[in-house]
Amino acid sequence: MGGQNRRASGRGASQDSGFPEHARTHARAAALDGCHAYVVGALFSVGNGYHESRTWFPARALDNTCYAVLANHIGTTGGWRTCGSSAIWGPDGRPLAEAGTDRAGLITADLDPQVLRATRDSEPMLRDVHGASTGARTCCELA
Repeated sequence: MGGQNRRASGRGASQDSGFPEHARTHARAAALDGCHAYVVGALFSVGNGYHESRTWFPARALDNTCYAVLANHIGTTGGWRTCGSSAIWGPDGRPLAEAGTDRAGLITADLDPQVLRATRDSEPMLRDVHGASTGARTCCELA
């Protein structure tokens, strides 16, 4: 999976994104292999959904020092009233873009490899966790 212009992603689904174990299995493994983003298609509903997504996704971004991208349903689907608010967070967990709650929309953000590299250099979480578990491999090399 090498290459100069590679921009890999780890993928998740809805409720799984709330469990750090899931992210460790998918997002962290991908991040250690140079992943740029953890991308999740979800159905967060009206009620606690907005709060959950605004707690979980910044945490997943920071835990794995990668961009976190949430594509959430909007309106009613399968009997669920969803909260919309798709969003993108930077590798430091800060929000970069957010869609509205009441109509479909498109949001974008630059998933800048230089910002990713700088964040991984300055935030030791991914490096420390990986080093503690294996002690062998250097991580987060960006092609």
